[in-house]
Amino acid sequence: MNELEREASSLSGDLVIHEKSASKRFWAYASSLLGVWFFACAYIFYSFSGFRLRWYSHWDSTLRVRLGQTALSSSDFLFGAALFCGLSALLYFVFGIVVRKPIAVLCGYVHLFLSVRLLLSAAIYIQETVPANPLKALPGRFVTGFVTAQIFLLVYCVVGVFSPPPQNEYVRLTGENP
Repeated sequence: MNELEREASSLSGDLVIHEKSASKRFWAYASSLLGVWFFACAYIFYSFSGFRLRWYSHWDSTLRVRLGQTALSSSDFLFGAALFCGLSALLYFVFGIVVRKPIAVLCGYVHLFLSVRLLLSAAIYIQETVPANPLKALPGRFVTGFVTAQIFLLVYCVVGVFSPPPQNEYVRLTGENP
């Protein structure tokens, strides 16, 4: 059994993509993995929020900081981070099919690392903050850094919207080619 036959599945009708360039295969694979990484981060944030448990015993309802006029507990923030990562995963799954340009894929990974790093550091900051009256504001460095990281998501999405679909060579294993 050769390499093409191993990649084929019955769901694809024995149709496989035969990509000649290792570079193109690498960037296609790297682009498709972004959605998986964001989904994994969403699951981790969701697990730490305490909402996953049936008895809600680990849900922290103590308001610790405020973001604008909204008071947040650490569980509120972690649940919001899980929603953000889940939506990002959805965007990366949708555009991961089309985006193959190395600069766009690198922008996607920069977005992943900056966003997750800032969300984790903000979550740690919130958990370590002692509740006070009035609530302390979330420091601007977290908000500014997070908004800056979204520029890389914008670049990735713009490339995804305005890129033509990849020109793949399809090979049918049953004999006749499309």
